[in-house]
Amino acid sequence: MIFFNLMDTINKEEYEPLSYFLWENFPHKNCSAVYNEISDKLSLGSVKSKTEIASAQKENILRLINTSLYIIENIIPEINKPTYKKDKELKAALKKINTYKKKWAQSVDDYFKKNNAKKYILKEYLSKKPDLYLNEFKELRSLHIKDWMKNKKQYLSSFYYVDDLVKSQKNLIFQSELTYIVLNEIVKNKVDIEVNTSELQDDPSINIKETEAGQIPNWLLLDGLFRVSPIEVFKHENIIELEDGKTTLVFDKNIKNNLSITVPNQSQNEFLNTNFDSSKDPISLGRFELAVLIGVLQIGRDQLKSSNKIAFSFNQLLNLWNSSNSGKLYNKIKKALFYLSMNMYTVQLANNITRNFYIINAIEKPTFNSSGEQEWIVEIDSRLREQILEKNYTELYSEEISSLKYELSPILYKTFVIDLVEIMSNNKKKKKNVSSIEKEYTLRELSTRSFLEGKPNIRKKKLKNSLDDIMEKKDSILQSYEIKENGNVYKMYFNQFPLRKEIDSK
Repeated sequence: MIFFNLMDTINKEEYEPLSYFLWENFPHKNCSAVYNEISDKLSLGSVKSKTEIASAQKENILRLINTSLYIIENIIPEINKPTYKKDKELKAALKKINTYKKKWAQSVDDYFKKNNAKKYILKEYLSKKPDLYLNEFKELRSLHIKDWMKNKKQYLSSFYYVDDLVKSQKNLIFQSELTYIVLNEIVKNKVDIEVNTSELQDDPSINIKETEAGQIPNWLLLDGLFRVSPIEVFKHENIIELEDGKTTLVFDKNIKNNLSITVPNQSQNEFLNTNFDSSKDPISLGRFELAVLIGVLQIGRDQLKSSNKIAFSFNQLLNLWNSSNSGKLYNKIKKALFYLSMNMYTVQLANNITRNFYIINAIEKPTFNSSGEQEWIVEIDSRLREQILEKNYTELYSEEISSLKYELSPILYKTFVIDLVEIMSNNKKKKKNVSSIEKEYTLRELSTRSFLEGKPNIRKKKLKNSLDDIMEKKDSILQSYEIKENGNVYKMYFNQFPLRKEIDSK
């Protein structure tokens, strides 16, 4: 079977550093489940029988499963594309590996010569304080680096100071080195490991069950609904006082879709034990609130097929985020639900059509389910459910949003998503096939659209941190990016994101 061929192929001494590196940096959540599925059928090298498998180190087998899953999800889909030239890419990957081996070896020497203790030899020497003179220690390490340089079966992951590498250098291991190894096995060694992901999922011997994504109506990804800075009615300049005890906030015309938000002057919810006073309380609609909403839509994916209501427990959300039970987190979720249910949004779509909607229309009094957990029921706005049923949505994962490190990252991410929806929709309408998608943004545009405040240099730093944060994610929406004109222009190179339909214009 192809999956076992793949595991057997990477079960080589020369690939061991890479598989350990992947295990440390990208442990796949389904490794244990896959191990349980296939443990009876494993035959890796000297491991021939169930008895021998039981006596083998389980962690080594899990490590091989982890590497195989990473290859299947991140490398195979790319090299399986019809336009992908394997021979050419194999040479390019090997050239890149050799180039960076030289660069990293030189950087070790440079750090030592400049007496820089931030990385490599001097840092190691000062931390270990071995019974050797510094020059003797340097000669030992330099010899190790030279041997690594000469050895054609030692790749970037075998670099002695691999833990000192920065993110962009580590990405070379995850992409270039792994691509080279897979292509080398396919092209030169004729190993049959070109497994198709859909074939793998249909294989009864290895049933990988992934959490289904939340279907997010594209309206909710429009600029201004979720933002870095909170909504502050008491500071907003352009407001309209309504007679029914509400205030409408009209936003800058630079915001797409002419957004306005209608906020109650006073609000409270006894079930959530939360209240709001627009004269002093900010409304947070940032990273955490977005993660909560996507999580609720993930849990309620099937429920929405039959009604507007979604029943869920807070523990289900915490499980998505791999978080333990916490009273503090429960209170944060309550407040997030309160904010998500409070405002009415008005957006202008194509052909000057205006739509008004809430995100959550109602929150019912919680009850206890059969497991003894407190179960909450929220009612999603019928217009949003209609969008989902009409397939005007984008699939997102709550766990991905919650795992992003910076408050700006998910707001930037959903900005890119909605732009990519529009670009791919226009390309489809024009019957235009493109191999890559690029888009330039100014610092002002990204700041305005994400509601990022502060001095230019601070905003530039936050943007770069968040772009790197997004780039680190598996199956990132970003292939790469460039910063131009001293941080005033940002050019994004997008991956072909698995989006659903175009922005609704009905």
